[in-house]
Amino acid sequence: MPKLVSEGPDIPNRLLEMQSKGELVFFCGAGVSMPLGLPSFKGLVEDIFEELSEAMTTTEKFLHEKSQFDSVLGSLEQRCVGGKTMVRKALRERLLNVKSRSKKALTTHISLLELATTLHGNTKLVTTNFDRLFQIAAQKIKLDLPKYEAPFLPTPETDNWGVVYLHGFLEKDISDEQLRRIVVTSRDFGRAYLTERWASRFVTELLRRYSVCFVGYSVDDPMLRYLTDAFASDFTDTSRYKELFILLGRNENWTLEDQAGIEAKNLTPIFYENSDNHSKLHSTIQAWAELYISGHMGKAKFAETCLSKEPLGSFDDNVQKLLWAIQEPEAARVLASVEPPPSLKWLEVIEPRFLETEPLCSSSNRFMKGLSPSVNYIGAWLAKHLEEPDLILWAAQKGGVLHPDFSDHLLGLIGTKAESRILILWDL
Repeated sequence: MPKLVSEGPDIPNRLLEMQSKGELVFFCGAGVSMPLGLPSFKGLVEDIFEELSEAMTTTEKFLHEKSQFDSVLGSLEQRCVGGKTMVRKALRERLLNVKSRSKKALTTHISLLELATTLHGNTKLVTTNFDRLFQIAAQKIKLDLPKYEAPFLPTPETDNWGVVYLHGFLEKDISDEQLRRIVVTSRDFGRAYLTERWASRFVTELLRRYSVCFVGYSVDDPMLRYLTDAFASDFTDTSRYKELFILLGRNENWTLEDQAGIEAKNLTPIFYENSDNHSKLHSTIQAWAELYISGHMGKAKFAETCLSKEPLGSFDDNVQKLLWAIQEPEAARVLASVEPPPSLKWLEVIEPRFLETEPLCSSSNRFMKGLSPSVNYIGAWLAKHLEEPDLILWAAQKGGVLHPDFSDHLLGLIGTKAESRILILWDL
């Protein structure tokens, strides 16, 4: 699992592969917009109370401490005359107040849109945020971005639904009717997920087709609770839906209760150390997008740079990233083509990832008919070290029987660069 940035999260290879194949959908929460001055759900609730000059009741304080922010707002709406209109207008004023709309400030939103867009130009991204930042980011990169907003949602099998605003969208000139449709209180969530069920139908159908990665949510986020409860209610057999991932900040206050909460939601956590306002999350998303946009040639260029040095160890960030990159044949080709050949010391870290499932040497001749392109390039690279005693010893320890494709690579070089004694040692 490579770290795309130093001290960042370990991104599972299967997640990277799903994303590159268009099999992954990002669910984006409030955390992706916080660097631009927008609040978390907790902060939004506190800002609304301040905007309305209201103090929390004893019950509301209790709910707030339990992170039941949707219930806090529901209580406020019910106890105030015209509460629903007041709360939503305060919400609009707070969320339309963005510090910066520059391209640099929107880097994370732009990166997420790039990751959510396939090579064919189809975009699929879901957000529970109400703000306009994904639309603004799309304009910055000239991306023609369709959008759907609650409760009028697309069918997940549609090729290009752009951004789905699952809980509503704040237009600059939003009408009172649209404001009332924003999903923000416990009553709104009940309507979206339990009675009318348009939100739960969308997310459960999505999970039949795509894996999901949650970005910008905390473990106790009410949004996350409703989403995962929606999955659980329709899929008692977890094998019926795709895998759920979450990029999650963790610090010294992380508890066993937090861990239990993640496991109960059937989420695969991808942890990063939350020591600097989630900066590792944002830098990882940006590095991931850069690598994706650069495509095969970007991976090949990285492989060439990395292989020019000796490996520092299997847990080194660059080593892990290289192992992920050379799964792409164009990047693995660098091993076989670059001169001088990369050090044989790379075998120690490459073997566990590639050569245990596709051995080049064995104690029997029961090999697969043909090697995968990446492993074939690994064989071509090793053949360039055929005169090194360490490689001959390695082959002998593996059983001494060579895969025919590996043998062909050796034979192709023995006549040009090796002495006859090497021919004898390889028994070719």
